Amino acid sequence: MSNQSSTTDRFLLAGCILGLAGIAFLYGMVTAIRQAPPYRTVRDAWIGLTALRAQHELLASPWPAYLWTPTERSERGLAFSQTDRAESGYTVYTTTHDGSARLVDLAGNEVHRWTAPFRHVWPNPQHVPGWVPDHFVHMRQAHVFPNGDLLAVYSTTANTPSGCGMAKLDRDSNVLWTYDGNAHHDFDLGPDGKIFALTHQLRHLTDDDQELAALSNIPLIEDQVTILSPQGDEQKTFSVLDALVASPFFRALLAHVDRYGDITHGNTIDVLGPEFASHYDTISPGDVMVCLRNLDLMVVLNPENETVVWATTGPWNHPHDPDPLANGNLLVFDNYHVRGAQHGSAVVEFNPRSRQVEWSYAGSSDQPLRSDIRSRQQQLPGGNVLVTDSDNGRLLEVARDGAMVWEFLNPERGGENEELIPVVCGGHRYAADELPFLRLKPNSLAAATH
Repeated sequence: MSNQSSTTDRFLLAGCILGLAGIAFLYGMVTAIRQAPPYRTVRDAWIGLTALRAQHELLASPWPAYLWTPTERSERGLAFSQTDRAESGYTVYTTTHDGSARLVDLAGNEVHRWTAPFRHVWPNPQHVPGWVPDHFVHMRQAHVFPNGDLLAVYSTTANTPSGCGMAKLDRDSNVLWTYDGNAHHDFDLGPDGKIFALTHQLRHLTDDDQELAALSNIPLIEDQVTILSPQGDEQKTFSVLDALVASPFFRALLAHVDRYGDITHGNTIDVLGPEFASHYDTISPGDVMVCLRNLDLMVVLNPENETVVWATTGPWNHPHDPDPLANGNLLVFDNYHVRGAQHGSAVVEFNPRSRQVEWSYAGSSDQPLRSDIRSRQQQLPGGNVLVTDSDNGRLLEVARDGAMVWEFLNPERGGENEELIPVVCGGHRYAADELPFLRLKPNSLAAATH
């Protein structure tokens, strides 16, 4: 009798456990669907734990992904030059393997270098969460002034937000000033010297964020435009996300995608001049164009009233660097360019009025463009286009007939067998008369490159 009673007790206990498990499962489902407490607490803790694990794995790598990519090219530095077709000048480029910007001539010779590792610029950074070693922080974009000063924005792949601030250096790499905010990706200069920078922050949604709640129910990465004085003093910051939500261009369902809160992912900013603005009734000189990569959307904002005044989509996927041209077209790096059965990247000139692609360059059959992240281009005064092919670690200049007339590969290598190349974030060509500092002290400048 006791054995039968014991067996019955065990069945009853198992039934109770299964019943409680079923009730807990149903409660969890209802909690998740209704997002009732403690759903958000548990969810946010899980997201944070997942992000922390990914960060630790990334920091453990001597050749971190997204900073180094495989290469099949053995050339280093200048790989090709058609001197009668390449446009003269000096090219500054930034790379992911250190906190430097380099200036090279058309022969591929390095004529100047600015070196300022993150911890040298910010010995005790309070604006960047956690500890990030220097080799995970790089100059993302740089601008050279005529006297040799350099303005640079720093980024990392090991943190969210990824922006690590801005710094202005003199030609000897001494720090002139810093902006200790989460500036990231890109900046541009206004005609009066003001700096228009992309910044971002984590934004925790509240009950007042009804429109944003349709986008995501987790903390968002909020893109902003920050205006600095020429001396680096913050004058104004406003939310690109709020401006978009309040605009007639906002469609909640188009933006409702799971990107761990990175809804917009602004990656480029341009101050618009009168030539481009003259083609559009709602755009004025001084407005700024921002590329929202994750929405495949270009928006123009009026910085004074903080509103979106114009927007366009186009034949691109995850684009970068929409350059507004004097003819009213946009020159864009289309990272996920799809052409038939092939998938690569391309530079496209797009006419937003006719909705037509008027020119494109996708590389050659043996050397196609293929860069999933970063990359940019610059239309040169003579009509050629300087292309940054980031993932392949190279810069190339192409003519409008599709001929490549200049090619430069990042000379650095990594990996156990030097099979990796650092990503080139961006390149920009300057005419010689734009950089008079190069003529002033050639001996000291040559020494500064080593």
